Amino acid sequence: MGGADTDRKLVDEFLEHLRFERNLSANTILAYEQDLVQFLSVLHERFGRKIRQVERDDVIRFLDVRMRGGAAQRTLARQLCSLRRLFLHLVSEGQLPSDPTELIEPMKLPMRYPSVLTMEEVARLVEAPDRETPEGLRDRTLLEVMYAAGLRVSEACGLNIECLYLAERFVRVDGKGSKQRLVPLTSSAVQWLELYLDGVRARLLKSATRLHPESRQRVFISRRGKGLTRQAVWKLIRQYAAAVGLKEDVHPHMLRHCFATHLLLNGADLRVVQALLGHSDISTTEIYTHLTREDLRDAFRAFHPRA
Repeated sequence: MGGADTDRKLVDEFLEHLRFERNLSANTILAYEQDLVQFLSVLHERFGRKIRQVERDDVIRFLDVRMRGGAAQRTLARQLCSLRRLFLHLVSEGQLPSDPTELIEPMKLPMRYPSVLTMEEVARLVEAPDRETPEGLRDRTLLEVMYAAGLRVSEACGLNIECLYLAERFVRVDGKGSKQRLVPLTSSAVQWLELYLDGVRARLLKSATRLHPESRQRVFISRRGKGLTRQAVWKLIRQYAAAVGLKEDVHPHMLRHCFATHLLLNGADLRVVQALLGHSDISTTEIYTHLTREDLRDAFRAFHPRA
């Protein structure tokens, strides 16, 4: 087996480790794979080296090649993290004597805070679909549920009928890394779900084909009887945002940001919001406390008579 094949095997074994032992999501593993395949390409074709020969300077040279190629600072920081995780794994497995990234300083990036809508803007977005059409009623229900439960777009698209507990007003969410969480539903979301499930969903399912039997378990169905895709949800949210005059960069994940920020603004405990979002580390949730502080500061400056 050649050097390139051996290196690819080491990367594949690392990705399997992430998938089965670390239980990371498919999207996260794909991001690791893209970073590492790019590294192998530069390592083999430009440097003429193998993974077991990599030194600190090779990693720095790789990042320099990527920077000269126009890669953004955040991309470089992510790729360094991917390499660090790979080499730590190889050291722990006895494949390498030491980690060549150990003495490379992590890249310091400015904090990037998520963009959110006001509560009034969320209301306009959620109420934008035409409930008189089957697709419009489905979309109204989808937006209600995503905002009510703080769902990622992948979680909303993957939501199955068996995950709904409408009598108890809960939804079971299959999140990142196959982690499950129970999230309460608002009375409004429950009402829209009942309306949608009672008639519209059955009509949409009539066009389902035998090629897509899994769609019969999905809550949100397309006009063709298949489960809604992430791309379809992105498109419809942008369309509804434009229809009600909201900013151009509205996207599905913004409803999740709004869910967390609005809960904190209304007095929810940070640990509760962490559990509802399914964050394993509370530092991930703490980013929303900055947003609430900014909102409070803006309100103070706008309304305090001596501000």
